[in-house]
Amino acid sequence: MTKALYEQIFVPQLPELSAALKAGPWLDVGCGVACATLTLASMYPEMEAVAIELVPTVAAETVRRAEAFGVTDRIDVRVMDARALDEPDRSSGAFWAPPFFPEQTRVETLAMLLRVLKPGGVLLMQEIEPEPDEAGRSAYTLRKLVAQGWGVPFGRTAEQLADEARTAGFEIDRLARTDFGRLVIARRPA
Repeated sequence: MTKALYEQIFVPQLPELSAALKAGPWLDVGCGVACATLTLASMYPEMEAVAIELVPTVAAETVRRAEAFGVTDRIDVRVMDARALDEPDRSSGAFWAPPFFPEQTRVETLAMLLRVLKPGGVLLMQEIEPEPDEAGRSAYTLRKLVAQGWGVPFGRTAEQLADEARTAGFEIDRLARTDFGRLVIARRPA
């Protein structure tokens, strides 16, 4: 089902994604169980990726899922702090999961992404939970308070994410509206 969603929604609505996947190694920063990366690897047999996860038990589940997908030869799952990745000019594209990165790690994580992307490489960041209308405000406020207690920014808009990336040295291509929300499409300057 996830593969069908990507084929019918994300790939047509984000042509930058397909181009980056075909151009060279992909980087998934804060991959969790790497649902997106594993799905994309099943769709693009030429795709190679590095998936970074800080939590060892989550990374172990990612490896288990990569085995089930039959893509372990093309997906390198690493348990590490993303800020420590030191592979300059290697990746053609990256996805960063900013809602899971505490405030004090964000500047260094974006600096790492700028370093490891090839000139012209694309960075995708998704707006996870924009501020709701009045009907959903109570649940949103509770989730926001919990995230703030963890030191993790919550509910940043695509515009705010774009500002973070721009401050880090990225050029903003566009704010893409998809059926699953808005994404920031940024590039390392060529």
